Amino acid sequence: MKGFWENIKFFVSGHRVASIATAGVVGVSAVGAGGFAAYNAFSDNKEPELEIVEVEEKAATGDIYIPQFKSVVLTSESIEKDITIYISEPTTGEDEESDTCITGVLFQVKMISVEDGESLQSYVDAITSIDEQIKEYTSAYDETYSVNDILQDRNVDVTITDENNEVIDTEAGDITTDPLYQLYLDKETALQAYTLALNELEGPVYTDDDEDGVISETDVEPGDYVACIVNSTDEGATAYQPETMETAVNVKDKVEFVVQEEIQKQVKEDVASEDGQVEEAVPVEATLTDTVAFVDSKKVENGGSYKETTDAVAPTTTASSSKATVKSGGKTSTEHNVTTTSRTRVRNNGAVAGSTNPYALVAVSLVQVAAVDGEEPATEETPTVTEPEQEETKPATYTVTIKCVSGDSTIKTETKENIEAGEQTFSAPAVDGYTVTGESSKKVTVSGDTTVTFTYKNNEPEKYTVTVKYQDVDGNTLKGDYTESVEAGNHTYTAPTIEGYDISGNSEKTIKVPDTVTVTFKYTKKPVTTTTTEKATLDMSYSAGTFTISATTNVSSVKVNDTAVSMSGGKGTYKASKDGDYKLTGVATFSDGATDNSLNVTYTVSGYGTGSSEKLKDSKGNQLYLDSEGKTEATAADYEKGKTYYYKEAAYTYYGWQTIDGSTKYFDGNGNYVTGEQVIQGVKYNFGSDGALLVNGVGIDVSKHQGSIDWSQAGPAVSFAIVRCGYRGMYDGQLHEDSYFYKNMSGAKSNGVSTGIYVYSTALNEAEAVAEASMAVSMANKAGGCSLPIFIDMEDSVRGQRSLSNAQRTAIINAFCSTVQSGGYKAGVYANKTWMTNYINTSSLSSSCYIWVAQYNTSCSYTGRKSIWQYSSKGSIPGIKGNVDVNKSYF
Repeated sequence: MKGFWENIKFFVSGHRVASIATAGVVGVSAVGAGGFAAYNAFSDNKEPELEIVEVEEKAATGDIYIPQFKSVVLTSESIEKDITIYISEPTTGEDEESDTCITGVLFQVKMISVEDGESLQSYVDAITSIDEQIKEYTSAYDETYSVNDILQDRNVDVTITDENNEVIDTEAGDITTDPLYQLYLDKETALQAYTLALNELEGPVYTDDDEDGVISETDVEPGDYVACIVNSTDEGATAYQPETMETAVNVKDKVEFVVQEEIQKQVKEDVASEDGQVEEAVPVEATLTDTVAFVDSKKVENGGSYKETTDAVAPTTTASSSKATVKSGGKTSTEHNVTTTSRTRVRNNGAVAGSTNPYALVAVSLVQVAAVDGEEPATEETPTVTEPEQEETKPATYTVTIKCVSGDSTIKTETKENIEAGEQTFSAPAVDGYTVTGESSKKVTVSGDTTVTFTYKNNEPEKYTVTVKYQDVDGNTLKGDYTESVEAGNHTYTAPTIEGYDISGNSEKTIKVPDTVTVTFKYTKKPVTTTTTEKATLDMSYSAGTFTISATTNVSSVKVNDTAVSMSGGKGTYKASKDGDYKLTGVATFSDGATDNSLNVTYTVSGYGTGSSEKLKDSKGNQLYLDSEGKTEATAADYEKGKTYYYKEAAYTYYGWQTIDGSTKYFDGNGNYVTGEQVIQGVKYNFGSDGALLVNGVGIDVSKHQGSIDWSQAGPAVSFAIVRCGYRGMYDGQLHEDSYFYKNMSGAKSNGVSTGIYVYSTALNEAEAVAEASMAVSMANKAGGCSLPIFIDMEDSVRGQRSLSNAQRTAIINAFCSTVQSGGYKAGVYANKTWMTNYINTSSLSSSCYIWVAQYNTSCSYTGRKSIWQYSSKGSIPGIKGNVDVNKSYF
């Protein structure tokens, strides 16, 4: 292990302090044995005793050596006994991979065993540790800062000035003493140590010879490997550091029919010499006889009439130098007081916040209504006249007084009249609240007026707990409950005042205890009345012929000179057309529904330059006139937005293919559109009675060979288009993109044409078919997908596809279709009748494989199943220059 350390180069320039070990083993950085720290991390050997020579020399900042590092992403894919390694730029988005490979760098990648990869872990740990320290120093800088930028920023010169702001001293920044600089030097050392250790391990080294950031190798032994970038140890070379120093790689033994996720990184630009698809590879067996002569497409004016229009393009003006001045008397702002009243229900499980004493703010009036016992209402006695009776001898009678006493108090007396003499028995009367303590009855010999006394004790009256509650109408407690203990009887309670609330119902309630022991007072929230001032503003500014209008969002019906202005987010624009006054108006609407239409301001524009003699035209380029006979041409001086002008609607005689009002028609040499079934340039077309082409499943297939297509013309003439996405080079064997693919897909879709995709294939095995299918799926996804199948075009006779066996070609097709289907698309094969019959085992194709057969004849004699018939390469479609392949769909 020590041997490779002796080869590590320390780059030392005249500007920095360096400790150079004369023993030539490892340098010690100015941080303090930084180099040894890295060495000791990988070696158990005792640190050698070295003679240290200190070399110090100041140099210009620009001369200081600064190591350069670049982060890269190393990924790989394998199909079958092969490996493709991609070296890409890192991305900043989450869970995204860069599609951009790094070009212009002669990368080398070494493949080592997993076991050898584990032996490098100590080096990786050392690099990771240094990176973490560097991150602490550079966390304030984003990825736009280079190592040089960060060091320069951290080590700027400091000037010292006196009270007169004159520089009296300058302290130069010194990058070489910056701890971050020392860490960069240590990182360079650690990366070189890693590289030297990697170089000693067994394994092939693959080189990116064409410097495109992609390394592709075949005939690789299947298994698991570790891929590592081999950095140069030359002085000043940039060190490339993968996000993962050791990238796991799996070389597959057998092909899997799944889309390669990073295939797009392999796809090259279009190279004409590699495009093996010829314009007419299908033999012409028979052609139909033309029923209509071919005529070049053109139109010739032959008169017309004048029509009204308000479509006028604002003329070229001197608007950029014009100005606008505001006139007095306007009103750009208005205010309005809005009064709102609201009732708010408080939903609260506790008492209203306030005093900690729940009774401090509330007075409860308790009125005890005493009942009067033993009293009867007085009644007037009616005199009764009785006859005198004879006197009889009666026994003597006396008055007996019953006296009830409790302690020293008489609590009740009763008088009993006319009690006969003799022994009488008297019972103690009942007294509310008292109990007899002695005899409850007494025998007394009455011989004269007498008093009978009974003794009592006072009873404690029974008490009951009354609870008084204070709630809002929803049952929420507004104030703590009031409770008291009372005797039986009627009790009256008065509702207290609670701030912010009104009593609902009676404010005084009387209950009879114990029948009722709970009193609940209900309150409603007092309406809250607030007054706010709302403001509305409306104004505009002027620049280069355009008014920019600003308004608050409560301003609507914005107009300039009574022309409505479209406003969005309180902003709008209005273009001036000439010198003069421009009055801005609007209606303010406030939250209470009140409106104010007093907002207005007028600006006077000058220097616009409406005196120009420039002719006025509409948006289609037609000359405009002031009269309906076309005698007076309108000029810039006549321009006024919304004004009525006249234009000449020309009448034309059409020839050849024309798209008019969305319908495709063919006009013969006399300028008449054709109808019914016609043969034009050997291709049969069907036209309706109005001359419109009946598409009826007619489609085209296009590539870069058709050049730029006007899909607005071609779209109405076809129902589908199969668009080539690319091809495999017939000599380099690389995947290439068709330069018109995305433009054709976008144009077709935007004009209502259903799309499919095809790849011109030169695949010689299943692995190459998987790659071609992956390219097609990747490009289809990027183009927004396709509704028709993705086809493999089998007709190569240059690279060697035709020399394969039928079984090999069939296997290629099945591999392609299975891979495409794994990406979520329908798949199929294109070939001419000869290939389909003699070079492909169609019976061995999957039932889900769509067949697209080419046979240039008046009818298709291919007897196998088919979905599309390509019947001519001489099709003529509006919007396409030259001929194009035409097809009939059987979907």
